[in-house]
Amino acid sequence: MISATTPNTRSDREHETPRDNLRVIFIAGHGRSGSTILDALLAQSAGVTGTGELVNLVSGGLESGEFCACGNAVRECEFWSEVGSKWSEICGSKAVAGFRELNASLHRRRSPWNRRTIAGQRGNAAQLDLGLFQAIAETCGDSTLIDSSKVPARLDALARIDGLDLRVIHLIRDPSSVAKSLSRPLSKNRSMGVQVDLPARRQLRSAAAWAVKNLSTERIIRRHGLRSCRVRFEDLTSNPEETLNRIAAATDMDLSGSIEVVRSGAPITFGHTVAGNRVRMQGPVRLLHKSPKPEDAENRLGAGSALITAPLARRYGY
Repeated sequence: MISATTPNTRSDREHETPRDNLRVIFIAGHGRSGSTILDALLAQSAGVTGTGELVNLVSGGLESGEFCACGNAVRECEFWSEVGSKWSEICGSKAVAGFRELNASLHRRRSPWNRRTIAGQRGNAAQLDLGLFQAIAETCGDSTLIDSSKVPARLDALARIDGLDLRVIHLIRDPSSVAKSLSRPLSKNRSMGVQVDLPARRQLRSAAAWAVKNLSTERIIRRHGLRSCRVRFEDLTSNPEETLNRIAAATDMDLSGSIEVVRSGAPITFGHTVAGNRVRMQGPVRLLHKSPKPEDAENRLGAGSALITAPLARRYGY
C-alpha cells in the first residue's frame, strides 16, 4: 500500500540518482490510437521506462483499485509503492491528493488550451509533476520516462514547467478505426484493465473528439515550440523500424533495443504501466506487421462524421 510520509526538506533528502538529465516523452493524441503499444515498445530500449497514463495514476490507480500491468493493484504494486513514498518525501504528504485535484481540473477545462484555468495552480502543479517524475526516475533508475496520458490539457500544463526536458510524439490513427473501436461496449473488469463499464460511443461524437483533440495537440505544440514528431499508428505497424528511427531522431532517444525487438519478432512486455488499453494486462505481445488498408464499406464513417474529420484526415494522409 502507498502511505503518506512526513515530508523532508531538500537538504535532508539523499538523492539516490541525479536527475538533471531527466527527459519526459509525452504521447499525445486521441484514445484508441495505439499509445499503450507505443509506450511499451519504446520502453524495450535501455534507459527508457514506460509509465502508461500518468494523468490517471491517482484517480484510477492509487485510490480506486486499478491494476498495474504487473498484475497487482497499483496501490499494492511494489514499484508504485516505492514511487509513492519517494514522491511524498519530495512534495509532502499531500502529493497524492494535490495531484488528483489538479488533474481533475484539467479534465474539467472546456478548452484544452485555456491558459487562465491553470494560472493560479502553475507553481503547485509544476512541483507535483516534477516530484512525480523524479520519484519514478529514482525508482526505476532510467533517465527517460514515457507518459502516454494523451490529454491535451496535461500536455499544455507540462509544457509550462520551466526546466522540464519535454518531447512530444503526436500519435494519430485513422478516424474510422478509432470510431470502430469506440463503438464496441466493454464491461467493467478491473483485473483485465477495464476500470468502468464503457458504453458504445456514437460515431459522430467519436469523430468530433478525434478532430478536437488532434487539433488541440497541434496548437499546443506550436504555441510552446515543443520538439515533436507526428506518427501514424498504421505506419508503426506496417513499417515499425523506419517509424522508430524517426522517433529516435526527433526525441534524441537511443531506440536500438526497440528496433531489435521488432526485427526479431520478440515479445513486448508492459512493465508497470498504469491505465491505457486492456492489452497491457494480457502479458507479453508481439507487434503484428501489417500493411495499411482502407476500411471496408461497413466500417467507413458516415457522411456527417466524415465531413468533420476530412480536413485533418487528408492532411494526415488518410
